[in-house]
Amino acid sequence: MRLTFIFCTLVLLQFFYGVLPVLARFPKTAKIAFSSNRDGNWEIYLMNPDGSEPVNLTQHPMGDIGPVWAPMGNEILFRSNRDGEWDLYLMDANGANVQKVFEELASRSSPSWAPDGETIAYSRDGIIYTATRDGENVEEVTSGLYPAWSPDGQWLAFVLPPPGQFGLGLYNFQTRIKQMILGNPRRPFLKTPTWAPDSTKLAFFWHNPEDWIQPTVYVLNRDGSGLNLVPKPSPPFRAEKPVWSPHGDELLYEHKTDAQSQIVKFHLGRRREKQLTRQGRNSLGDWFDPAVLPVTSQPQLLTTKWSKLKQK
Repeated sequence: MRLTFIFCTLVLLQFFYGVLPVLARFPKTAKIAFSSNRDGNWEIYLMNPDGSEPVNLTQHPMGDIGPVWAPMGNEILFRSNRDGEWDLYLMDANGANVQKVFEELASRSSPSWAPDGETIAYSRDGIIYTATRDGENVEEVTSGLYPAWSPDGQWLAFVLPPPGQFGLGLYNFQTRIKQMILGNPRRPFLKTPTWAPDSTKLAFFWHNPEDWIQPTVYVLNRDGSGLNLVPKPSPPFRAEKPVWSPHGDELLYEHKTDAQSQIVKFHLGRRREKQLTRQGRNSLGDWFDPAVLPVTSQPQLLTTKWSKLKQK
């Protein structure tokens, strides 16, 4: 009996020691990922949603910017020039196990995760591609910049830059149809769309000369209706690069000029702002909260790949 107990204990210990390192990579509380040059070099940091307890994850002599949480919070996708070219890298949520996504270096930008956590979208030379997280199965999707994969997996938002038609577009992965939901040929200055958690709205940075003299963040329904600006910054400040809160009730954005950039949190219901950073220049970024992870699995998101849809 005693030998049986010892054997079972050893088996359980072996199991938990094998599992715990994986679980430890998941943040236990909500965290905002951002980049900052507060220590003299652009690095990836984490902080609490109130701006407290910033922690440097990368600590590398080259630049690291643009962190994006994996859907389950176990990894962070980011850009770095540590190998000579601004390309995409993956690391664990605690900064460990940094690795290149693609074997061949190239200038890739604006990474976005599919909800399956196995596929990413990115931009390269004005073309949007998808690939698996290991850099394989690369597929061209459409021309454009700043791809943003919707949380429901159905849509890819993007910006179509000039020359030609300019505006904010949507690509439907199921129908393979591209549509423009916002265009402004008079002032081609729009970028960084990002989805609300329920996939019904988009926030983005836009210089809209008909509404406000200073570039700022706008929110738009997925069908192109309900355009509203969020903050009204006073010149010379502008609001850029919005990020939704996991609950969809707040937005982060960069409050910046050419000389400085700080991260601000804006409550959409109360219309209140709170500055989260004060040291150096700071750039977004992404927001993860384990409390709002889905409690039921969504197998259609785990199996739907662009390459499979393309074969239909």
